[in-house]
Formats: sequence, structure tokens, C-alpha cells
Amino acid sequence: MTIKQLRDILRKLKIDNSRILDVHFPDRGVVGVLIHNDYELELTAQLNRRGVQLHNSFDPCHPDIVRDPEFKDKSTEERTIQAKIIFNNTCNRAINFIKTPHIKLAIARNFLQQEWISENDFQSYLAPEKSTDVNALAAANALRPNSQSPPPPTETIDLDDDMDITTTHDNTTTTTI
Repeated sequence: MTIKQLRDILRKLKIDNSRILDVHFPDRGVVGVLIHNDYELELTAQLNRRGVQLHNSFDPCHPDIVRDPEFKDKSTEERTIQAKIIFNNTCNRAINFIKTPHIKLAIARNFLQQEWISENDFQSYLAPEKSTDVNALAAANALRPNSQSPPPPTETIDLDDDMDITTTHDNTTTTTI
């Protein structure tokens, strides 16, 4: 499935594509959708009205996500590490895709708190050369994490046999279809 095809499906479900910040494909038959937490209830309600049920199941860092034949005979620990690397890269690509500085920084902070990106990754989004916007730099300073919080609860929505949606309750929501 392409991103265009996914957006067509979401449009048919009456989902506002302009409120979707990023889309990725973390596994076969699974699509990740990044949305702002303020859109979560509306998105969930729209999907529920169309018969989509929520359930907790998808883990983007699960070792079974790693399907590269090179890792076929590797230990569960090595595949888990590789899955985390892949997901970290995906998260960083999503952050880099966001053009609005304060949204980019809020997402980066959320991903750091969930340990989806490293402190070094986060610091790279705070670098002054990344932005000349004074307000964005002030927001970056305000968003510097001063404590680690536990990861928020995650829900997965089953669209059909081939698609799931995962939402994370925090400043941003990662949705997996």
C-alpha cells in the first residue's frame, strides 16, 4: 500500500488528512500515523463509528518486526535492538518531515520521553542553526526535558485483518493502521 492509497482510504472513512502529521509502514499490513493528541478523540470516534475496534497489541520495537534475512538467525535480543534502531530512524524521519518548528520540537520531546529517540537526536532538534525563528528557539528551551516520564498507554484499533491503528496518549499521538 502506498501513502496515497492510505490517504484515499482515510478520506473514504471521513478522516481529515490535513490533521495527520506523518505516515509510515512499521510492518507488513501495518501503517503508522502520527497525529496531535487533540485529534485523538475525534479520530477514535470516527473510526469507532465505522466499526473499528480498539485493542492493545502492536509494539513497533518487537523483534518479529525485523524481517531482514540477515537477522533471521540472530537472537531475540539482537533483533529487538535492530527493531529499536529501525523505529528510532522512523521517528527521526517523522520529526524531520515536520516543518513547523514548535510542532517539530514538541514531537521530538514526546519521542524522547518515550525513549524512541536518543538525547543526542533530541539535542540536534534544539540546535540554533536548525532555526532562525526566535519563537521557535524560545519554545525549544521551554521543551527541554527535565525528567523522564513513563511511556503513555497505547491502544490499537483493528481496521480489518490487514490493518491496525495504534494511538499513544501524550502530547502527540502515534497511530498505526
